[in-house]
Amino acid sequence: MGKKINRSYILVCGVLVLLCMGLIYAWSIFVGPIESDFGWTRTQTSMTFSISMLGFSIGGLSAGYIQKAKSPKFVVTLGAVLLLAGFLSCSQIHQLWQLFVFYGVFCGYGVGLCYNVWLGTTLANYNDKTGFASGWLLMGFGLGGFILGKAASAMLYSPLGWRKTFIIIGIIVFILLIVTLPLLVVPEKNDSTETTVSAGNDYSPSQMLRTPAFWLYLIWCMILLGVGLAIIGQAAMFTIDTGASPAFAATAVGMLSIGNGASRVVLGIVFDKKGRPTATLTSAILTTAGIILLTIGYVAHSLPTVVIALFLCGFGYGAISSVNPASTRLIFGGTNFQKNFGMIFVLSSPAIFIGNSVSSVVKTATGSYMLFLYGAIIVSIIGLALTLLVEKAIKKI
Repeated sequence: MGKKINRSYILVCGVLVLLCMGLIYAWSIFVGPIESDFGWTRTQTSMTFSISMLGFSIGGLSAGYIQKAKSPKFVVTLGAVLLLAGFLSCSQIHQLWQLFVFYGVFCGYGVGLCYNVWLGTTLANYNDKTGFASGWLLMGFGLGGFILGKAASAMLYSPLGWRKTFIIIGIIVFILLIVTLPLLVVPEKNDSTETTVSAGNDYSPSQMLRTPAFWLYLIWCMILLGVGLAIIGQAAMFTIDTGASPAFAATAVGMLSIGNGASRVVLGIVFDKKGRPTATLTSAILTTAGIILLTIGYVAHSLPTVVIALFLCGFGYGAISSVNPASTRLIFGGTNFQKNFGMIFVLSSPAIFIGNSVSSVVKTATGSYMLFLYGAIIVSIIGLALTLLVEKAIKKI
């Protein structure tokens, strides 16, 4: 057996890898230059992001099954090759379908593979501090689009252009994934970090699907993540409708991203110190409070209130995103974590698309987000109430 690797190194590399994987959320920065070159409309190009999110979900689900047959390193290597091929091919596109395939399928699926394996492997090394590790990892993932998106945007509008930018990103991501492969080490079962936190609760995906707790927990995730991502997707427009300039709107969206990233670490610590029920309830309360405050600011045309509300909405969304993997591992066990978490991710993804679509449809039909915001308040309150039902169901398994 080789020399034991310090788990701190695994966590640091995990954060860096997920930071790069989070760039998948920054698709919107590529849209302008590509549309300008080919004359494509936003309706045509918007399908790219939807396909990439679907690929991400399927990649996350299949990662656990491929890893079972092969190894974590094999899965990440496969993901690295797909990402390199995807970004390099994007630099050569001339037709819209090529964008769907190379960015949507190749890059989306590759990110899903690498994301799930690095998340699962790192958490396996932090069984005693699941929330802490999950928080840091997902902070990296959440801030990837914000931090690296700015760097990519600078390259896009430089003499490099979007084609060379795709090439550079592909090469950098590939090198990082390959260089960090030696740190993908799953601890032995008797590792000192192993605890009895999930003893007796090691569910296979099929066993998990047969528990009422799973379906209640899934609905909870669908409700709060769906409404949270809908707010994130329209954040700039909320601010502009309130009277802000596009530049100020960008700053407001930045505040949302900061809240999104910071909350993942904060709620991770709450998860470890106060327990999963407290962290879960806190994330639901924060999301609901943020949406209520956003509605108040939108109605009153109060920019300071909207900015604070967006920060709070980002904080709530990040909190739920942080609690989700840690809760999945704690409730249903670590043995099949990647498969189980992938299952939750795939099954909850339709609600994410629905929330964002509904907000856009309401805005187009009425010229305002008011009806959407009132509906979002009702939905988030339902999610908050459902938190208590989820806890009762979990106690029975």
